[in-house]
Formats: sequence, C-alpha cells, structure tokens
Amino acid sequence: MIENRKEYKHFTYEEVVFILQMRAKGLGFQDIGVRLGRGENAGGSIRRFLLRNKHPLAGVEKELDIDERARGMYERALKRRRIPRKKGKLESDPELKSKVIYLLEQEQASPRDISFRIPDELPGRSIAYTTVYNFTKHDRTDLKQHLRLRGKLRKQRVRRKGNRFEKGAPPKRNIKERSDWVEDRTEIGHYEADTIHSCKNGSGYAILTVREIKLRYRWFFLITNLKAQTTLAVLQGFFRMLPPHMRRTLTVDNGPENEWLYQLEAVFPRFRVYSCDAYCAWQRGCVENANGEFRWYFPKGTDFKNVSHREIWEVQDKLNRRRMLCLGGKSAKMVFDDALNNPPLIQIVGPEALASQDALFQAAELHFERNSNLYLPLQAQ
Repeated sequence: MIENRKEYKHFTYEEVVFILQMRAKGLGFQDIGVRLGRGENAGGSIRRFLLRNKHPLAGVEKELDIDERARGMYERALKRRRIPRKKGKLESDPELKSKVIYLLEQEQASPRDISFRIPDELPGRSIAYTTVYNFTKHDRTDLKQHLRLRGKLRKQRVRRKGNRFEKGAPPKRNIKERSDWVEDRTEIGHYEADTIHSCKNGSGYAILTVREIKLRYRWFFLITNLKAQTTLAVLQGFFRMLPPHMRRTLTVDNGPENEWLYQLEAVFPRFRVYSCDAYCAWQRGCVENANGEFRWYFPKGTDFKNVSHREIWEVQDKLNRRRMLCLGGKSAKMVFDDALNNPPLIQIVGPEALASQDALFQAAELHFERNSNLYLPLQAQ
C-alpha cells in the first residue's frame, strides 16, 4: 500500500547507510522506501539522492566501504543544500517587478505587450511574456484577474434561423468571393465590423466595432439602436472621412443591423461589402478579438446607455496603444499613423460632404460632432 506523506524530510546519515546496505543486498528502491518507513513513493527520492550525490570521479566508490560512501554522499548532500536557490527574474529585480505589476493592474497590458514595452520604459531591461504569465499564475494577489480571458472559456452563440433581410435587395456577396489579398493581409483598407449588445431588457444601446484587418486598428462607436439605417449612417460617415486608398472592403455577419450596408457600394466606387457564412464567427476573427478586448472593460450585463463617449474613447486609445507581436512589436496606432504618412488619424472632410451627411444622421437619430469626430445620439427633448 502506498503511503501518502504530508511532509518531506531530508535523509539522515543513518538512513543513507541503511540505503547503501539494502542496495548491496539487491533490494529495489520502493522496497527500501517501505523499510525506511517512508512508503513506496520514496523510491524516486532514494534513486535521485544516489544519483545526485555520488562521487564525482567514476569508479572511486567501488573502492570504498559502505560507511565511507555514506559519509561522502551525506556531506555532498549537505553542501548542495546550502547553495541558495536561484530567484526568479522578477523576484531578484524589485523595480522590474513593480513595473510589471503596474502595467498589469493600471494599464491592463497583456504579457506580450509588457515584453515589448519594458525595453523602452526601463532601458537595459527585458522580460519574456512567458515569464509574466508564470508570474501571474503563481502570484498570491491573483494578478491573473487582470489578464483578458481570466481562464474563462468562450460560449457558442446560437441564433434563430430565417431570412430577415430587405426584400428586393441585391444578393449578398459571400466571403468566399473576397480576394485572397484580404486574407493574406497584404494591403491596407479592408475592414471587419460587428456589434456588441447591451444587457437583456436594457435601453437598446449598442457598440459598433470596426477593425482594419492589416493594421489591427480598432474603432468603437456608441449607437442608440440596432436598426439597419443607424448602422448604415455611422459606417457611411466613417468611411467618408478616410482617404480613398483606405476604402476597399467591409466584412460583416448576417445580422439584421447589416441589412442596408450594400448601399455603401453605390456611395464609394470600387468598395465591396461581404457577408460571412451563418454561425461562422471565426471568419471575422479580427473584429471578434477586438470585441473580446472591449468586453474586458465593459462585461456582459452592461447597459451602454450608462457609458460615456469619453470612457469608450479611452478604452479605444488604450487598446490601440498595445504592442503586438504580429506588428513587429509596434502598436496599432503606430502603424496606422505611418500608413497615413502622419496626418490626423481621421481626416476631416469639407463642409459640403458633412452637410450632405446631416440628413442621414438625423434619420438615424444621430448627429456628428465635428470637434471630437464622434457620432452622438440626439438628446431627448
């Protein structure tokens, strides 16, 4: 019967002598552990003790008697025991440890983001993202709660089947018709869009998420409802403020809020809208990832009517400043600014274009604020 020991004790000199005597008689390690009163599980400990503390010169122990061999092994074990254990990188560097904890708790930075930021913020220092993961795993203050997933598993969303799209609308372009350049991320101007809903029985407010596939830049827009005209108004205003070379394709799901988006193709030449297959969220993995990042700050159950535009903008800015391995250690903001040759992030268009857009915004119960580039809901009178 295997004995479960609650405490580990080092072998004494007398036990070492007994072990060598039993080994000389041909007994196995598990049998010796039972006779020592340590149980069968001690067999591995006995074997490792003999291997670690044998004489450094091969063949010398054969010339020694059992007492001399036992004394030599016991002394070498004591010497090894006095050697201090190597501390972890963070434990041996308090400044680096405090910086990592600050980035996790205050900046909600990911471990890979931290690995890119440390050399810039602490010159001469570096840290691997796996070290940060291991540190959060064994930290007693539960730092893993500051990681995005927190160890939770995703759940599959199931929707009712049925055709809910506008009658007379042209056939949707399936994602399989989309160019391979989009999937390969070889050119700029391809986007994915999705919506994040408020809590059940809430106000109906939602978040419209847009993400550029190659540059990974994220936009989050607060909308008052999930009507098709609202989504069309916001996306038409959004793409109108981008330069023509950054308007190529948009990929969305089959939700009713995307029913009118085919009209974007008539507004912007050579612009195409594609729809994913049903129940295939992985075909829009880029924007789904952005939704998951956004949900870290506004979890399910949040009514977005109670969330201000400033809070949404702060989250958007924080996420776009995260360093990413797929961008070579740069942030989405860095590469997006480089792609625009360092003009403003969203280019302000002339008053004529804005005036033509006002009617569309008002129909969707929105108005455009020129100073902040936000789509704000009309205030209730």
